[in-house]
Amino acid sequence: MDLDVLTKWLMSDGSGYDIVEVDTTILGDLVNAGLIAPQFITSTSQADWHSVAATSQRLLNTTDQVDESRFSPDLAAALLNDCKTAMNRITTLSEGPEASENILQCFLRLLNALGTQHIETELQYSLQAIPGPEPKQEPDIRFFHAILQTNNSIQLIERYFVMDIAPLLLGTQQQAILLQTKEKVFGQLEELINIGVDKALLCMIGYVRNILNEQKRSDFKPESDLFISECSPICKRVVRSIDNQIVRLDQTVDGKNLTSILNEFGLRFHRLITDHVFKFEYNISGGLMMLQDISEYKKCSKKFRSSTVEQLFSILHALVNLLVVVPDNLRQVITEGHLASLTRDIIESFVQLRTDYKSARLHAMITTDQ
Repeated sequence: MDLDVLTKWLMSDGSGYDIVEVDTTILGDLVNAGLIAPQFITSTSQADWHSVAATSQRLLNTTDQVDESRFSPDLAAALLNDCKTAMNRITTLSEGPEASENILQCFLRLLNALGTQHIETELQYSLQAIPGPEPKQEPDIRFFHAILQTNNSIQLIERYFVMDIAPLLLGTQQQAILLQTKEKVFGQLEELINIGVDKALLCMIGYVRNILNEQKRSDFKPESDLFISECSPICKRVVRSIDNQIVRLDQTVDGKNLTSILNEFGLRFHRLITDHVFKFEYNISGGLMMLQDISEYKKCSKKFRSSTVEQLFSILHALVNLLVVVPDNLRQVITEGHLASLTRDIIESFVQLRTDYKSARLHAMITTDQ
């Protein structure tokens, strides 16, 4: 097509024409020549809009950064379908090295539009919406929904690549370029997810820490003996918060991501409870109170579905039990069950929390064999 002839024809009435669809081989020349007039949108219903444009406009109008609707499966599907249509044209109209290069460029545009411009942007929004590490109210973490949507979109891209694109580029230079770029984009998304998970867990654990901080030193050194039949009100609130967060995780995350997040959540919860135990000194009644709480946390640990977390809480329960063991029985108890495999330093660090540690000479009880 002669560009001079086309220029003369398009400018014949001095106003130019709106171009709705044009062969991409001359689109760049038309733009450079200033022959394409902007289309002024007068429709507000979006009924006649392309699905990608309509979804993009809705996302731009969404002001709530924590709204999971910002992630659009419809947009992902529409972009993928457009890419498939373009690929069909490429394989029909080009061949050989030219076809390989066109396929590469087309798929790179899909990665950029869906992976970078949509998914990465929305992950950033969701990441910013996660509350800080010491929330006063129980956090509702929407970021985990973003993980689910991200993984769904990545699976769509990966499936399309494996089934339709990879066979077309087999053995070509473009195949290596595409693999490298794809892994780079996916790696950037994974890095954002890891940052978000860490921030979310910090927030969730921070809220539990704020609850635990309501317990005072005097709570575990009551002046009179108490009848302890259940865990403390603080413990009940902690367990309720953990339950709520796990329910939300089950609703928004699945597969290996869920397993990994629950395991890390459980490990951090164990670390928090262990640190909490070390904040106090205990007489017998106080030790019984803490032991009741730890028993409840031990039951709660099963909900993390991690054998490691369950094992850690079982060991912690055995260690906290040392707070209430009769001094004469200490030497025998520390050689049994979970405690038998622990060093004496670890065992003594818990025994030292007893108010009778010095008066009852408990150090000698746990450092000598006879």
